Amino acid sequence: MLKELSKEERKYYLDDLISLWYENVINTHTFLTKEQIDNIKLYVDQAILSVNNFIVSIKDNKILGFIGINDNVIEMLFVNINKRGQGIGKQLILEAINKYQVNEVSCNEDNVDSIKFYQHMGFRITDRKPIDDHGDPYPILTLRLD
Repeated sequence: MLKELSKEERKYYLDDLISLWYENVINTHTFLTKEQIDNIKLYVDQAILSVNNFIVSIKDNKILGFIGINDNVIEMLFVNINKRGQGIGKQLILEAINKYQVNEVSCNEDNVDSIKFYQHMGFRITDRKPIDDHGDPYPILTLRLD
C-alpha cells in the first residue's frame, strides 16, 4: 500500500526510514567508503523531513520503500534491499509521476543499477556534473522523463 506521510508521520518512522536508507546505500553505493556513508547518514533525517512530499510503500506497518519529492524532482528513492525487483520502486515512481508530475532525478554515475532502473522507467540522461553536491569526485547524472 502506498501512503503519503506528513512530517509528523515521518518523525514517527524516522529510525526505520534511516535504517532502510543505510542498508540500501551500504549495499548499492559500493563506490563510497563506509566512513563516507556514515558521514552522509548524519543528515539523512534532515533530508527526509525537508522534502515537500514523501510517499512510502508500507505493509503491516513496515516500510518497504520510500520516495521524496520536491516540485517535480525525485530527491530520494530507496527500496528495502530484500524487496528489490518486486515492483515497489516502480509503484513509487508511477505515483510520483501521476500525482506530482515528477520528470527529473539526479543519480550518482557509479550507481549503475539505479541508472538502469530510471532508464527502464522512461528517464533519459540529459546532463553530467563531474562532482557531487559536496564537491567530491563522484559524477552526478541528471535524468529527465521523455
